[in-house]
Parts: sequence; structure tokens; C-alpha cells
Amino acid sequence: MARILIPLLVSLTFACLARGDAASPQANDPKYRLPLEAVPTHYKLDLKLDMKDYTFSGIVQVNITAAYNSETITLNAKNLTINSVLMISNKLSKEQNLTKTTYLDEKYEIMTVKLQEKIVQNQTYVLKIAYNGTLSDQLRGFYKSRSTRKNGTSTYVAATHFEPTGARLAFPCWDEPAIKAPFEITIVNSGGNEIRAISNMKEIDNKVNGDLRTTTFDVTPKISTYLVAFVVADYDYTEDNSTEILYRVWTKPQSINQTKYALKVGRELLEEMGKYTDISFKDYVPKMDQVSLRDFSAGAMENWGLVTYRESALLAEEGVSSVRALQRVTTIIAHEFAHQWFGNLVSPKWWTYIWLNEGFADYFEYFLTHKIKPEWRLDDVFVVNNIQGTAFTADVVENQRPMNHEVNTPQEISSLFDNIAYQKSGSVIRMMSHILGEEAFQNGLRRYLSNNKLKAADSNTLLKDLGNGTKYNEVLFEEIMNEWVNKPGYPVVSVKKVNNTFELRQQQFTLYETKLNDTKWWVPITYVTTKNVTSTNTYPSRWLSPNQEKLDIPVSDGEDWIIVNVKQIGYYRVNYEPAVWELLAERLNSNYTSVHPTNRAQLIDDALNMARSNQLNYTTALQLTTFLSKEKDYVVWQAVFRNLQFLHNLIRTSAHYPMFQEYVGIILTTVTSEVNYEPKKNETDLEKLLRVNAIEWACRAHVTQCTDYATRQFNAWLNDTNTKFDDDLRNNLLCAGIRNASDSEWDKARSLILKIKDEEEKLALYPLLACSQSEDILEQFLKQSLEQNATLSFSDAASQVVSRHPQGANIALKALVVNYPDIKSRKNGNQVIVSTVNAIAGGVTTVKQYMQLNKILAGLEDVKVESFKSVITKASRNLQWLELHQNDVENWMHDFSSASSFTFASFLLVLSILVTRFY
Repeated sequence: MARILIPLLVSLTFACLARGDAASPQANDPKYRLPLEAVPTHYKLDLKLDMKDYTFSGIVQVNITAAYNSETITLNAKNLTINSVLMISNKLSKEQNLTKTTYLDEKYEIMTVKLQEKIVQNQTYVLKIAYNGTLSDQLRGFYKSRSTRKNGTSTYVAATHFEPTGARLAFPCWDEPAIKAPFEITIVNSGGNEIRAISNMKEIDNKVNGDLRTTTFDVTPKISTYLVAFVVADYDYTEDNSTEILYRVWTKPQSINQTKYALKVGRELLEEMGKYTDISFKDYVPKMDQVSLRDFSAGAMENWGLVTYRESALLAEEGVSSVRALQRVTTIIAHEFAHQWFGNLVSPKWWTYIWLNEGFADYFEYFLTHKIKPEWRLDDVFVVNNIQGTAFTADVVENQRPMNHEVNTPQEISSLFDNIAYQKSGSVIRMMSHILGEEAFQNGLRRYLSNNKLKAADSNTLLKDLGNGTKYNEVLFEEIMNEWVNKPGYPVVSVKKVNNTFELRQQQFTLYETKLNDTKWWVPITYVTTKNVTSTNTYPSRWLSPNQEKLDIPVSDGEDWIIVNVKQIGYYRVNYEPAVWELLAERLNSNYTSVHPTNRAQLIDDALNMARSNQLNYTTALQLTTFLSKEKDYVVWQAVFRNLQFLHNLIRTSAHYPMFQEYVGIILTTVTSEVNYEPKKNETDLEKLLRVNAIEWACRAHVTQCTDYATRQFNAWLNDTNTKFDDDLRNNLLCAGIRNASDSEWDKARSLILKIKDEEEKLALYPLLACSQSEDILEQFLKQSLEQNATLSFSDAASQVVSRHPQGANIALKALVVNYPDIKSRKNGNQVIVSTVNAIAGGVTTVKQYMQLNKILAGLEDVKVESFKSVITKASRNLQWLELHQNDVENWMHDFSSASSFTFASFLLVLSILVTRFY
């Protein structure tokens, strides 16, 4: 009956919540696109910025060429006051203003200049517009970001963030990615003695006259408007001018010692990217400035020659910062520097193809970093983080989009910067590299960049340049890959043994019982068996085509099992029949190191997700994990910890949760003994990272050595904040210590955290206060988030409570109900409630909680039903999983715990007999 009840509840919920929302009038509206009566060939932009009242004025002079005869010129502008518009023809002997009227459409963000006479195709003109505006506080366009002066007082800096449609907020322009032109920029700013301007190119003139500084920059190459950038700030910098490229890293004076690492790895990464592409960065831009900003909407932005970053994404100090911090800085720099070629040198024809930018940046984020930091093994980490951890999860969402996706409105464009554009596309690009082979792939990318430099491309252009006429099974490479870029989702390849043949079939993978489109792909097949298990050859030996019912792989006697998708180079999952899964489990238990670490991670992730999707029983899937008590590899454990998190979230309210903790403690036996709790001399970075994760899970499992160690470290910090933590371990140890802290200890910890001057550090540590297991303390924590100038918002605080406490959903629900009128009356109150409910939904494990959420959502006004759907779906799927799988998981845990306890007791008995006999 329950299996019928939950879907019925969901249907009733959507019926009750439906308010007949009309479709957005902006959706798929082509009026947002420019008609391109004329195209710009050169911009001259003169900006004057007043740093006292944060206003700016500008004159943009654009050389244009008429594409066809027209009485109007159309370009983009938004939130600007237009003071004058001058249009002149280069054919006329004297200057004559051709402008008749000007109209600014705020909805479509388009400025239309009506002319006294038609422009003539192929003739050239000059359009000169004077305007003014105010620096935004919305972190897009031309905006202000908080900073600190040398004397410690607060101030603001001015910065830009134009991607995807923000350039029109700073100057009227043709704000589409394919429309490129050189820019000649001059900036006049107040505070001239201390405040400097930076832009895409080197400055060629710099004059100070009283309080005003005028900086003129060299002309850029042909560039898309979203890549134009400038920063005006009282900043210091470190530099490296030892090569033909000038490297500088800018930040507020207090953080200058944290710039040396980014300066060093930045140069290494840019040089490696130049070698790989065979196109030198200096041939287009002679310098690379990297700038940190306190207030930043993304992690970083790849403006050509002037890359801007959130502070935590750029600032780090070798020997001081954690390994995670150093990895974060390095990979983000690699991501942004890859964009200098993929996105800047060659831009997408339209945002439909944004994956040509973000997919390659995501790919090189790992593989470019791997070239300078091979000890981090990011080529393997890519599989567990990118494919398994992100892309696979995002790509099973109902109604998910494909990589190529048509958009028109600014809102639609912004929505494309998602896991499909980044992680899925990066994963598919990795698959391409293995299909073609590394040398052919590299040559194809060089061909693509060389053929399309300073121009715009689409996916067909890329695939043709990559494939270069290559065929597989008589089918062109581009035709094979079009299946992947134009269809959402991904396949699961099922494997069944019939006599001496393995039969492979494909179908679209889904985590849930949803209607499938019966989508099929060209699937590259690689595999190993008993006879070649150590092979790492990733070139496809077979293809499973969309029209093929099954693919047969004949094997000889003794080849009882097979591992398909070597090193998980293909963007797909694999599910074996139970008998093969059992043989694979036996192999891992007897000789796990013979299987490549990436494939061990793949087997764990595939098995547990097959069980989660009801395509494999949990008994078989969990049996595969028993070898983990011997496992020591960081990459494998990354996959394990993520899958453990899913189980932890759903069964932690169960009376049988201690069995799960015991299971975790047992499989961690070797790794905790190997990495220990105290940092060791000369340990590798991956050993440090493995220790971080192992300690987190060992303390969750109440392993005595872990909880005792964490308590000692926490108490030492409470008594002396100068206590030195291992930077990688700090958060986990503080969380474990706070977990059992008394009221007074928790209050002291909160006070110490609030006194931290570094804002980034404070924001990193404050959420750890939600690690407390006291419900009274957590209620207080949530109440404090509603205070004026609270460090953490209510929805973020609720999210922390839900994720860190077994009864977190109940605690957060209670706080939301009690404070509902107060929250709803506040600015953006409805959105805060929706965000909070979304956070709570992930922790829902009872029908009562589910119904309470529905009641809260039903009481909201002016919130679209679409905002509720993901909330309701998330909560209902938790209930469905518990209904289908909880008993199986808990029964297996019980049997495993009993067997492990018996094994350990037997070991002690044998040991005691030996001691008695020989002593």
C-alpha cells in the first residue's frame, strides 16, 4: 500500500500547489537577438569614474560597417542614461549627424537608433554615444566590491563581470559572443595618487593631474564584449617580468604575501597551454594580470589578459595553506587560462554552444594541472569528481537539456552555466580524446584553434576539425559525437554472460522510475578480462551502435568475468548480471590491486547506483564493498565516501544506524591505520587528503581513536586559539570536537569564530557550529541566523543543521514554522522560505515531514510552482528509497556486522591458543 501512497501524495501535492502560472513572456523570444543591420569593426571607449560617489560617465565611439540597407541601428544597452548619439558617414566630406531618434527598450535590453536616411550595405560609419551610469552592487556589469585600504579602513574597488550579457551595463555595444572587434580603452579615475586602473592590455600612457589619473591601454585583438574588463583599485601586486609575457597578481595590500603561489603556477600553466596548443599567448596579449576580488559572483572570470577571481580562488601560500586550498587555486587558474584559447581566441557563435568554452576549461582544469602537478593524479580524480560525482548526477534529472541547447533571453543564457556545460561536456571531451587517441586529439584541437582564431565557432566546426575525416564502423567521427552533444542523458551498458560470450546492450540510465525516451548512442567499448586485467589500453576495440540490439564479445574458457569501460573513459555506466558482479567481488577481495584504481572506483560507484536505481539488489552491491577494509587508494575512497554520504543521509534516523557506523569503521580499518591521525613527515599530498576524509568518517562512525583525538585538538583550540592545526584537518577536527561540546564550550567556540578578522576564514568556520548534536544548541544557532547582520543566512543555517544532525530536518522544520511569519514579512522572504524548504527536503525521511513541507509551500504567494517541484520530488524520492531499500540495506549491514564480529572473535581465539601453546 505504501508503494501506491507515496506517488499519490506527490500527484496530490502538485495538484494542490498548481496556480496556473502562465509561461514567461520572455521564454524563447527571438526579439532579444540583434538584427545586425551593421557590425562593429572597432570600439574606442573613454570612461571617467568617480570613486567618491561611484558613478561613471563614458563616450563609446564605434566604427561600423553596414550589413544591409537599413533605417535603424540596433545594439544593446541597459541601466544607462543616454546623453547624446552622433552618427556620421565616412563617405561625407563634412560631419553630419544622421541620427533622428533614439529608443531604449529596457525589456529587451536593446537600444535602437533611428536614422534620417538609410545606411548603405558595405559602407562604413562612426557611431558616437555619450552616457553615464552608477556602479552596481549586483556583482555584474560595472560594479563595486568591498576592500580594505593599506591603513586598514574599509573602501570599495570598481570591477567588471560581463559574462554573459553584462557589457551592455557598462557601455552600449553589440553584446553577442560572435560579434568581435578590437577595443581601445582609456580610463580616468579619481584618487589618482593611490588608485590605478587595469584592463585587458598593457597601459601605454599613464598621467596624474591632481586627483585624476588617466590611463590609456593598448588596442586589444578582436574580442567578444563579454571578455572586455577593467578594475580600478588601491591594490598592490607581485610580478614576474622574466619572459616575453608580463605576469602580475593583484590584491589588497594585506594579502600580498598570498600572491606568490598564483604567480608561479600561473606562469607554468600558461606556458604549458601554449605548448599544448602550439599557439603562444603573447602573439595576442602581451601580459597576464590576475586580480582578487572580495565580492565576486563566480569562482573566477577569464577576461582576456585580465582574469578576475574570488579571493579564495586566487590567494594561497605554499607551506601554509591546505592542500585543498592549493589544489583549488591551481585548478581554477588552469580553468581560466584554458579559456584564453577556448572562448577567448575562439568564441562560440552563440550561447547555445557555451560548452565549447566551459567544457574545454573543465577538461583542462584537471589535465593541464596534471602536467605541472602529476603527484595529485588529477587525471584519475577527474573520473570520481567530474563524471561520477557531478555529471552523472546532473544528467539524470528529468527534462534535462543536451549540451547544445537553444536560448534567447538573458535568463535562459545564464541558466546554461550549469553541470551540463561544465562537467558533462568536460567528460564527453575526455571521451573524445580516448576515442581519437591523444596525438590525434591534440592535433585536432590545434587545427580547430588555428582555423578559427579570432572568430566564432559552433559544435559542428569543432567536431569536423577534431575528426578530420576519421571514421569508425564506416561512420564519421562528427556523426558519432553529434549523438552525445545533441541528446540529454547517458547510457547504461548491461552485461550478461551466455556460454563463452558476453552480451552487451544499452539503454538510457535513470535513477528513478521515469519514462525514458529510448535514446541510444554510439558507445565506445573497452574492456579487460582475467587474461589482461592490468591492461590500460583505452582505445575502443568495439562499438555498440544505436541501431544494434546487442554486441557480442566472445571469450575463451576461464574468462569468467569482464570489466567494461577501462578507466571509465566512456561517458556511461555498466551493470553486470548478479553472477558477474559476484565474481568481480571475489576478484577484488582476493587481488584488488590487479584492477586499476579508476576501475575499482567505477565498480563501486556503478554497483551502488544500480542498486539505488532498483536495477541491482543492495545485497550484491554492498558485497562488492567488502574489499575496502584493505583499500588504501585516495581515488577509490573518493568514490566510496560520496556513496556512503547518500546512505548516511537516508538511514541516520533509523534505530539501526549504529550498524552502518560499525560497517564504516570496519571498512576504514586499513586506511585509518595507514594514514594515522597525526600528520607524518614526507607524506604525499594525496595521503594528507585521504587522512582528512578518513578522519571525518571515522569520527562519524564513533571510532574511539578518532573522537578522542578530535576532542583533544578541540579543547586545545578552545584554551588557546594560537593552537596550530594541520590546515587540511582543521574543519574536520573542529566539527568532531563541537559535536559533543557542552553549551558553554559551544558558546566559547562561537565567540572565538566571530572574532576572526579574516572574513573568508570566519565564513568557513562558522557553519561548523552546526556540528553540535544538541537540539537546543541547534535551535539557538538557527535563531541567531535571523539576527541583524547574521554571519549565516537562515536558509544556509538550516542547510547546515539538516546535513549535520540526524534530526536536522525536524529541527529546521520546527524553526521554520515558529519563525515563518517573521521570515515571510522580510525582503525576499518567500525566496528564503523556498531555499530553506529545499534544504530541509534533502533530510526528509517521514511522511509527516513531507506533509509539513507541503503545507508551508501551499501558504506562499508570488512563487512559481516550478520552484516547488524540485523540493517535492527530492523529498518524495527519499521516501521511495526508504520504502524500497532500507530493509535490505539494514539486513545486509546486520549480517556483515555479525560476520565481521565473528571473524574478529575467531582471530582473538586463535591468537590466545598460540600464546598459550608457545609461552
